[in-house]
Amino acid sequence: MLPQNGPAISRAGIAKFLAAAVLRLSVSRFHFRRLDWALAEGGLDEEQVTKFKELVLMSETARQSLLPIALGNEEGEAFWFFGALVTIKASSETTGGRAAVIEHLAPQGVASPMHVHHNEDEWFYITEGAVTFWVGGKIFQASAGSFVYGPREIPHTFLVTSPQARFLLVAEPAGFEKFVRILGQPAAARTVPPGSVQLPSPDRATSVAAQFGIEILGPPGIPN
Repeated sequence: MLPQNGPAISRAGIAKFLAAAVLRLSVSRFHFRRLDWALAEGGLDEEQVTKFKELVLMSETARQSLLPIALGNEEGEAFWFFGALVTIKASSETTGGRAAVIEHLAPQGVASPMHVHHNEDEWFYITEGAVTFWVGGKIFQASAGSFVYGPREIPHTFLVTSPQARFLLVAEPAGFEKFVRILGQPAAARTVPPGSVQLPSPDRATSVAAQFGIEILGPPGIPN
Protein backbone atom coordinates (compact mmCIF):
# COMPACT_ATOMS: atom_id res chain seq x y z
CA MET A 1 0.00 0.00 0.00
CA LEU A 2 1.29 3.46 -0.85
CA PRO A 3 1.61 6.04 1.91
CA GLN A 4 -1.29 8.44 2.20
CA ASN A 5 0.35 10.97 4.47
CA GLY A 6 3.87 11.90 5.46
CA PRO A 7 6.73 14.07 4.28
CA ALA A 8 6.98 14.95 0.61
CA ILE A 9 9.07 12.46 -1.33
CA SER A 10 12.50 13.73 -2.36
CA ARG A 11 13.73 13.85 -5.94
CA ALA A 12 16.86 12.00 -4.87
CA GLY A 13 14.81 9.17 -3.37
CA ILE A 14 12.67 8.78 -6.47
CA ALA A 15 15.71 8.98 -8.75
CA LYS A 16 17.37 6.17 -6.78
CA PHE A 17 14.23 4.03 -7.05
CA LEU A 18 13.94 4.62 -10.79
CA ALA A 19 17.60 3.84 -11.45
CA ALA A 20 17.40 0.58 -9.50
CA ALA A 21 14.23 -0.46 -11.29
CA VAL A 22 15.63 0.24 -14.75
CA LEU A 23 18.96 -1.49 -14.04
CA ARG A 24 17.31 -4.64 -12.74
CA LEU A 25 14.42 -4.56 -15.23
CA SER A 26 12.16 -5.23 -12.28
CA VAL A 27 9.64 -2.63 -13.38
CA SER A 28 6.00 -3.37 -14.09
CA ARG A 29 2.75 -1.50 -14.50
CA PHE A 30 2.40 -1.62 -10.71
CA HIS A 31 5.11 1.03 -10.55
CA PHE A 32 2.85 3.42 -12.49
CA ARG A 33 0.88 3.97 -9.25
CA ARG A 34 4.04 4.90 -7.38
CA LEU A 35 5.06 7.30 -10.11
CA ASP A 36 1.65 8.96 -10.17
CA TRP A 37 1.85 9.31 -6.39
CA ALA A 38 5.35 10.83 -6.67
CA LEU A 39 4.05 13.26 -9.26
CA ALA A 40 1.21 14.32 -6.97
CA GLU A 41 3.62 14.76 -4.05
CA GLY A 42 5.95 16.94 -6.08
CA GLY A 43 8.82 14.47 -6.24
CA LEU A 44 8.82 14.26 -10.06
CA ASP A 45 7.54 16.32 -12.93
CA GLU A 46 5.16 15.04 -15.57
CA GLU A 47 7.84 14.67 -18.25
CA GLN A 48 9.96 12.42 -16.01
CA VAL A 49 6.99 10.22 -15.21
CA THR A 50 6.04 9.89 -18.89
CA LYS A 51 9.57 8.92 -19.91
CA PHE A 52 9.83 6.30 -17.20
CA LYS A 53 6.48 4.78 -18.13
CA GLU A 54 7.82 4.43 -21.68
CA LEU A 55 10.83 2.54 -20.26
CA VAL A 56 8.47 0.26 -18.33
CA LEU A 57 6.55 -0.64 -21.47
CA MET A 58 9.80 -1.22 -23.41
CA SER A 59 11.12 -3.55 -20.71
CA GLU A 60 7.87 -5.52 -20.67
CA THR A 61 8.13 -5.98 -24.45
CA ALA A 62 11.75 -7.16 -24.09
CA ARG A 63 10.77 -9.71 -21.44
CA GLN A 64 7.93 -11.06 -23.54
CA SER A 65 10.27 -11.60 -26.52
CA LEU A 66 12.93 -13.58 -24.60
CA LEU A 67 13.63 -17.14 -25.70
CA PRO A 68 15.13 -20.07 -23.77
CA ILE A 69 18.92 -20.44 -23.87
CA ALA A 70 20.68 -23.80 -24.18
CA LEU A 71 24.39 -23.87 -25.08
CA GLY A 72 26.65 -26.90 -25.16
CA ASN A 73 30.12 -27.36 -23.73
CA GLU A 74 31.96 -25.50 -26.48
CA GLU A 75 29.21 -23.15 -27.62
CA GLY A 76 29.10 -19.39 -27.11
CA GLU A 77 31.27 -16.46 -28.17
CA ALA A 78 34.87 -17.24 -27.21
CA PHE A 79 37.56 -14.67 -26.44
CA TRP A 80 41.09 -14.57 -25.06
CA PHE A 81 40.74 -12.10 -22.24
CA PHE A 82 43.34 -11.19 -19.59
CA GLY A 83 45.15 -14.51 -20.02
CA ALA A 84 42.02 -16.70 -19.94
CA LEU A 85 39.68 -18.30 -22.44
CA VAL A 86 36.27 -16.79 -21.75
CA THR A 87 33.02 -17.98 -23.31
CA ILE A 88 29.90 -15.85 -23.21
CA LYS A 89 27.01 -18.16 -22.37
CA ALA A 90 24.36 -15.47 -21.80
CA SER A 91 24.36 -11.78 -22.62
CA SER A 92 22.30 -8.60 -22.64
CA GLU A 93 20.81 -9.68 -25.96
CA THR A 94 19.71 -13.13 -24.78
CA THR A 95 18.49 -12.22 -21.27
CA GLY A 96 16.87 -8.86 -21.90
CA GLY A 97 19.66 -7.18 -19.96
CA ARG A 98 19.08 -9.19 -16.80
CA ALA A 99 22.38 -11.09 -16.56
CA ALA A 100 25.61 -12.01 -18.30
CA VAL A 101 27.05 -15.51 -17.78
CA ILE A 102 30.69 -15.96 -18.78
CA GLU A 103 32.70 -19.15 -18.39
CA HIS A 104 36.42 -18.77 -17.67
CA LEU A 105 39.17 -21.32 -18.34
CA ALA A 106 42.46 -20.00 -16.97
CA PRO A 107 45.94 -21.35 -16.22
CA GLN A 108 47.77 -20.84 -12.93
CA GLY A 109 48.83 -17.27 -12.31
CA VAL A 110 46.03 -15.58 -14.23
CA ALA A 111 44.62 -12.75 -12.15
CA SER A 112 42.17 -9.90 -12.51
CA PRO A 113 43.27 -6.32 -11.91
CA MET A 114 41.95 -4.94 -8.64
CA HIS A 115 38.70 -3.27 -9.62
CA VAL A 116 35.23 -2.20 -8.55
CA HIS A 117 31.93 -2.37 -10.44
CA HIS A 118 29.58 0.59 -10.18
CA ASN A 119 26.78 -0.83 -12.34
CA GLU A 120 26.48 -4.53 -11.55
CA ASP A 121 26.86 -7.19 -8.88
CA GLU A 122 29.19 -10.04 -9.72
CA TRP A 123 29.38 -13.62 -8.49
CA PHE A 124 31.59 -16.60 -9.21
CA TYR A 125 31.07 -20.38 -9.10
CA ILE A 126 34.14 -22.61 -9.33
CA THR A 127 33.65 -25.81 -11.34
CA GLU A 128 37.28 -26.97 -11.56
CA GLY A 129 40.55 -26.09 -9.84
CA ALA A 130 41.22 -23.44 -7.18
CA VAL A 131 41.00 -19.66 -7.16
CA THR A 132 41.90 -17.17 -4.43
CA PHE A 133 39.57 -14.19 -4.13
CA TRP A 134 40.11 -10.86 -2.39
CA VAL A 135 36.78 -9.11 -1.82
CA GLY A 136 36.54 -5.96 0.24
CA GLY A 137 39.71 -6.77 2.16
CA LYS A 138 38.79 -10.40 2.91
CA ILE A 139 40.52 -13.41 1.34
CA PHE A 140 38.59 -16.50 0.27
CA GLN A 141 40.15 -19.78 -0.91
CA ALA A 142 37.68 -21.19 -3.44
CA SER A 143 37.83 -24.71 -4.86
CA ALA A 144 35.41 -26.69 -7.03
CA GLY A 145 31.87 -26.17 -5.77
CA SER A 146 32.67 -22.83 -4.09
CA PHE A 147 30.59 -19.68 -4.54
CA VAL A 148 31.87 -16.11 -4.11
CA TYR A 149 29.72 -12.97 -4.31
CA GLY A 150 31.09 -9.49 -4.99
CA PRO A 151 28.45 -6.75 -4.69
CA ARG A 152 28.81 -3.58 -6.70
CA GLU A 153 30.90 -0.85 -5.04
CA ILE A 154 33.05 -3.48 -3.28
CA PRO A 155 36.64 -3.73 -4.66
CA HIS A 156 37.75 -7.24 -5.55
CA THR A 157 40.22 -9.35 -7.50
CA PHE A 158 41.14 -13.02 -7.96
CA LEU A 159 44.14 -15.25 -8.68
CA VAL A 160 44.14 -18.77 -10.17
CA THR A 161 46.25 -20.92 -7.82
CA SER A 162 45.80 -24.43 -9.30
CA PRO A 163 47.45 -25.57 -12.56
CA GLN A 164 44.16 -24.71 -14.27
CA ALA A 165 40.76 -23.47 -13.15
CA ARG A 166 37.34 -23.27 -14.70
CA PHE A 167 34.63 -21.04 -13.25
CA LEU A 168 31.48 -19.12 -14.07
CA LEU A 169 31.28 -15.36 -13.70
CA VAL A 170 27.76 -13.93 -13.56
CA ALA A 171 27.10 -10.18 -13.71
CA GLU A 172 23.68 -8.76 -12.83
CA PRO A 173 22.44 -6.80 -14.68
CA ALA A 174 24.16 -7.69 -17.94
CA GLY A 175 26.69 -5.48 -19.70
CA PHE A 176 30.02 -6.88 -18.58
CA GLU A 177 30.11 -9.08 -21.69
CA LYS A 178 30.34 -5.90 -23.82
CA PHE A 179 33.54 -5.00 -21.98
CA VAL A 180 34.89 -8.48 -22.80
CA ARG A 181 34.04 -8.12 -26.48
CA ILE A 182 35.90 -4.83 -26.79
CA LEU A 183 38.96 -5.63 -24.71
CA GLY A 184 39.28 -9.33 -25.54
CA GLN A 185 40.56 -10.98 -28.71
CA PRO A 186 38.39 -13.52 -30.55
CA ALA A 187 39.82 -16.91 -29.63
CA ALA A 188 41.45 -18.77 -32.52
CA ALA A 189 40.89 -22.02 -30.58
CA ARG A 190 38.94 -23.00 -27.49
CA THR A 191 42.08 -23.27 -25.41
CA VAL A 192 43.81 -20.94 -22.97
CA PRO A 193 45.61 -18.23 -24.95
CA PRO A 194 49.16 -18.95 -26.09
CA GLY A 195 51.98 -16.88 -24.64
CA SER A 196 52.16 -14.79 -27.80
CA VAL A 197 48.79 -13.17 -27.01
CA GLN A 198 49.48 -9.87 -25.29
CA LEU A 199 47.42 -8.51 -22.41
CA PRO A 200 45.79 -5.11 -22.90
CA SER A 201 47.88 -2.21 -21.65
CA PRO A 202 46.88 -0.77 -18.25
CA ASP A 203 45.90 2.54 -19.91
CA ARG A 204 43.65 0.87 -22.47
CA ALA A 205 42.10 -1.45 -19.89
CA THR A 206 41.37 1.49 -17.58
CA SER A 207 39.88 3.57 -20.40
CA VAL A 208 37.60 0.82 -21.75
CA ALA A 209 36.56 -0.29 -18.25
CA ALA A 210 35.42 3.24 -17.41
CA GLN A 211 32.97 3.13 -20.32
CA PHE A 212 31.16 0.29 -18.53
CA GLY A 213 31.20 1.65 -14.99
CA ILE A 214 34.22 -0.42 -13.96
CA GLU A 215 37.03 1.30 -12.10
CA ILE A 216 40.46 -0.34 -12.15
CA LEU A 217 42.15 0.33 -8.83
CA GLY A 218 45.41 -1.58 -9.05
CA PRO A 219 47.45 -4.33 -10.73
CA PRO A 220 46.43 -7.99 -10.96
CA GLY A 221 46.98 -10.23 -7.96
CA ILE A 222 46.08 -10.51 -4.29
CA PRO A 223 47.21 -7.52 -2.16
CA ASN A 224 49.64 -8.23 0.67
